[in-house]
Amino acid sequence: MTEEVKNKKPLFKRLKYKYRLVIVNDDTFEEKFSIKLSRLNVFTLVGSSAILLVVITSYVIAYTPLREYIPGYMDSRLRRNALKNAIRIDSLNNRIRQNEEYIKSIKSIIPDLNQQKNQQPSKDQQTQVLQKKDTVKKDDDKISEREQNLRNKVESESTFNLKNAYSSDKNNSKEMSSILFFPPLKGVITKDYSLIEKHFAIDIASDKSDAIKATLDGNVILAQWTMEDGYVIGIQHKNNFVSYYKHNSKLLKKTGEFVKAGEAIAIEGDSGEKNNTRHLHFELWLDGKPVNPRNYVML
Repeated sequence: MTEEVKNKKPLFKRLKYKYRLVIVNDDTFEEKFSIKLSRLNVFTLVGSSAILLVVITSYVIAYTPLREYIPGYMDSRLRRNALKNAIRIDSLNNRIRQNEEYIKSIKSIIPDLNQQKNQQPSKDQQTQVLQKKDTVKKDDDKISEREQNLRNKVESESTFNLKNAYSSDKNNSKEMSSILFFPPLKGVITKDYSLIEKHFAIDIASDKSDAIKATLDGNVILAQWTMEDGYVIGIQHKNNFVSYYKHNSKLLKKTGEFVKAGEAIAIEGDSGEKNNTRHLHFELWLDGKPVNPRNYVML
C-alpha cells in the first residue's frame, strides 16, 4: 500500500526525493565518503556538464590552432590564399575579355595589311608605270612658260595654303602655317560648306564604312548619341580649334581621352534622324565660330 502511494505522487516531487551515496571500506565497513543526492540534482549536474563540454569543444575548434588537426578542416592561410587567387582569376578573365573585344574592334576597322604588303606589282604593271612617268615627264618639258606661270599662280592661291588663309593676321600666321591637318576620311564630298544653307560642314562619303581619323591632336570633349546626329564625337585642339564628326555608326573613343592626329576615333555610318545616307558630317570651328574645313584640310 505504501509503494502504491509513493508511485501516485507527482513526478516533480519524486525527482526531489533525497538519497545518500555512501562509500565504505569493504573490509572494515568504515564509512569513507557520503553525499546526499536527488534525481533532480543528478540530472542537473549531468546536463550542465554536457553543455559545458560542448561549449569548450566548440571554442577549441573555432578559435585555437587545434582545429587544423581535425580531418577535413582547411587551414586559415589556405582559405585566404584561395580567396585571393579566386579574385585574381576573376580579374584576369575580365581583362582577357576586354582585350578580346578591343582586338575585334581593331580588326573590324583595319584591313589586312599583310596581304597588301605581299601583293607585289607584276613586271607588266611596273613597265606601264615607268612608261606613264616618261610620258608625264615629256609633257612637262613641253609646258610653255605662260602655262608654268599660270600653274604657279594657282598653287600660290590654293585654298590649302595656310599662309594665305591667315595672311590677314600677321601675329598668328607663322604659328598657323606650321599646323598640319589630317584628312578625317578619304572619299567623295557629297555636300560642301554653305553659309546660305546654314550647312557649316562638309559631308564626305566613302565606298565602304571606313575609320574616321582625328584631324589634329586633342582631347575628346564629346562622345555620345543624339537623336538628330546619331553618334557624335568632338575634339578640342590647340589654337582654339574644335572639330566635330557626326552620323557615325560606332565610337572608338570616350570623353576625356587624348587622341593624336590620324588616330581612328569612330566608324563611318548613317545614324541620326537628320541623315539618310552613309557619310561623315565634318565640322571645324575656330574661336567659337564655324569655318570652312576646305581652307585648312586637304580633302
